[in-house]
Amino acid sequence: MSYRFFECGDPWLFFEEDLLSEEPIFVIVGSYTGESEREILGFYNKARVIVYEASIRNFINLSYQTRFLSLKLYNKAVTGYDGETTFYEYGKPSSHSHVKRKIKAFDEYSVRCVSVETILKENLIDYVDVMLVTVRGPESVLLDLLDKEEVKQVCFHWYNDFSDIREELRSKLEEKFEIIDSPKEGAYACTLLIRK
Repeated sequence: MSYRFFECGDPWLFFEEDLLSEEPIFVIVGSYTGESEREILGFYNKARVIVYEASIRNFINLSYQTRFLSLKLYNKAVTGYDGETTFYEYGKPSSHSHVKRKIKAFDEYSVRCVSVETILKENLIDYVDVMLVTVRGPESVLLDLLDKEEVKQVCFHWYNDFSDIREELRSKLEEKFEIIDSPKEGAYACTLLIRK
């Protein structure tokens, strides 16, 4: 297997490069610098990159940082369902979440949210090569992906503040995906799911 790790963006994210289609589609859930997006477009000139960022502050920064890139940006949360949800902002841009955490939020507000099915429909796509889920509380997105065969690979962080349901969720994921824990060790090590 040929794993590609990011160099400039999130160095913990990875995917199986040999499984990409000729015109790969990447969906990024949670972004604020545009570094991973820039790197994808540098690696794959035929790639299509679609980004969902729920934080208003992060979205403004992301829009500015990527203004010269060919991306599709949405200021929405990906939650596994369509509608609205409360979004919580914490200290760092990378710690915001649509899931209430154990620490105190400095701001909260309502945001539009979408399911994986809506991502496919609103972007007129019938497959996703790689979905990078870099949000705290990825569980609802992962559960929504169980029956979405259009999504071939998913890379995400397991965060400690959601460890209480990790094993139960992992056993559900094992039914549909090959699970590869990152060969890189550390606090932000990621897990890659490859559709069976």
